[in-house]
Amino acid sequence: MRKENKEHQMNIEYAIWGKSPQKKDETLLATKIPTKEKAKEIEQKLIDNWNCFETRIQEIDFSKPFRFEQELFSS
Repeated sequence: MRKENKEHQMNIEYAIWGKSPQKKDETLLATKIPTKEKAKEIEQKLIDNWNCFETRIQEIDFSKPFRFEQELFSS
């Protein structure tokens, strides 16, 4: 893996949002996930084992400035 790619990957984290059987509103289900593949694996476990639904994976890139409007209105 090229050095630039590895450094960029170190600045990216994934979070999983969704609904659990106990809550009707979307909530943060998991965070600080290092790769997209791991996030997909955890998302499936949340669905299969914890009956979570309407899940989505958010990519957080810490190398870029945070833009609240962009994060709030994109999915």
